[in-house]
Amino acid sequence: MSSGRAYPTEIQAVRWLPCAYTNNIFVIREQSSLCRIFHDASRTTPPRNRGNHHSKWAPIEDFLFTSLFINKLFFEEAARRLWEGCGVRFYAHWCGHATPGITQLATIAERDVKRAQIYANFLRSLSFELEEDMEGNFHPEARWHSQLTQLQYPQLKEVSFYPAGEDAPKFNTEVNIIHYAQPNICHFSVSSSSDVSNDLLEALGERCPKLRHFDLRVSEGGASITPNELLQFLEKFHLMKVLDIGNLEWSAECFEEVSKYPNLELLCCPPIQDDWLKKVNDGFPSLINLSTILSDEALENLQHIVPGMKYLRISPTAASHHQLAAASKFVHLGDLELRSFSDTEWSINGSELVLLSQSCPNLTELAVGSDEFSKRPSAAGLIDDTIDTAAQNFKSLEVLELYFDSTTPLTFFSIQSLAKHCPNLQRLELTCNIDWNYIERNNLGAIFPRLWSLEIDCHPASEPYGHVTDEDDEEEYEEKRKTLAKKIADLAPKMINFVVKNGTGMEEDLESAVTEITLDRD
Repeated sequence: MSSGRAYPTEIQAVRWLPCAYTNNIFVIREQSSLCRIFHDASRTTPPRNRGNHHSKWAPIEDFLFTSLFINKLFFEEAARRLWEGCGVRFYAHWCGHATPGITQLATIAERDVKRAQIYANFLRSLSFELEEDMEGNFHPEARWHSQLTQLQYPQLKEVSFYPAGEDAPKFNTEVNIIHYAQPNICHFSVSSSSDVSNDLLEALGERCPKLRHFDLRVSEGGASITPNELLQFLEKFHLMKVLDIGNLEWSAECFEEVSKYPNLELLCCPPIQDDWLKKVNDGFPSLINLSTILSDEALENLQHIVPGMKYLRISPTAASHHQLAAASKFVHLGDLELRSFSDTEWSINGSELVLLSQSCPNLTELAVGSDEFSKRPSAAGLIDDTIDTAAQNFKSLEVLELYFDSTTPLTFFSIQSLAKHCPNLQRLELTCNIDWNYIERNNLGAIFPRLWSLEIDCHPASEPYGHVTDEDDEEEYEEKRKTLAKKIADLAPKMINFVVKNGTGMEEDLESAVTEITLDRD
């Protein structure tokens, strides 16, 4: 590398800025002093609007790009920071300044692979998602694999292939993905790919001894990996901390192997059979986060093995009616999600909801049947009084998503109970029968101090809102709608999202009116 000036010519719109850091810039002789300058520049620069790629660059970015031109020492330090990561998703993680995109690195590689390799040597993170072109069209960043696979990434620690539209999988072939299995990889995540086989697992096992975080969330049937092949892979990574293999096939031997991992904190796995748990007496010493499919009995037995569980995302394997009661055994639980993506019949019980609230005082998030594709549970004994009793115990609750089918609907009084007893509630989604006239007639004021999102799922028995049959009544209806919208918005001064689902009247008009008010607030 002859001169720092030869390397940054690919960077667009570089500007020279006079600043305090460059007044004495050529007297720097030590790398440690230079690092302090860059660190101070980062700390004294106010954060910019990171949500807009095309916004004006903040001073730290100008400082970094300018530094590329000064000399070799400054080039290496600036490039190390600018090329820490590459990809739209990396930028979205708010690293504090703009970073080059996948397209820029690929463009350099098309012209000069050796020059591109200089930058690739700095990269610690690569992520492939969707990028936006100048015309506002989106394209998968994975389309640049043919250029990027010409490079090596000696410092790469993290690589992620995110869902990026229908075209991404054809670029994320197994051959391309395997190229990024570099020696220092700690985090390898695949959520968008064409067919994946044992070749990927073997490559990771041979090349990536430092792997601690592995996600393989391909679509069902998108991976041709046998349970025995998976077992051979699992036997090589006993220091794994995060393992997401929910769509693969596994066996009792795989489950037993994973239970021995001393540092495993998060596990997303295929169904766990009841008899497997009986063979594991003291496994999973560090596990606190589990996402899987299992029966009510298995969930209860799991508590004896992992009593310190804090995060559970559970789907039932068969007819399930006591998941809330089983989950209440985990007294340290902070986040519970129950959902079913099959036709399995399942239900929840009001008394078990109260039991959960009494047993799990640290619960901050509770979601039941909230996933768009989840089959809703039927509910028994779930009435306003039940919600009021449970709410009195849910002092720490921040998120409640409760979707269910029931002949006896909840009403607005349940919402008032949650407002009264759950002061930390920030997001609420609830199946209920709302009496819009009740809200309109009463001045309820601000009952939710922290709530920013309210979504009402209308019960089938709900009265439709705002039917107008006479044109002469339209003006009166408009006035009433504005009044009601104002009172709904006033319920939560911080609310920025209001949605009414499955309404049979003019609920969309009400949504729009409330949204207009919340957007106009300071």
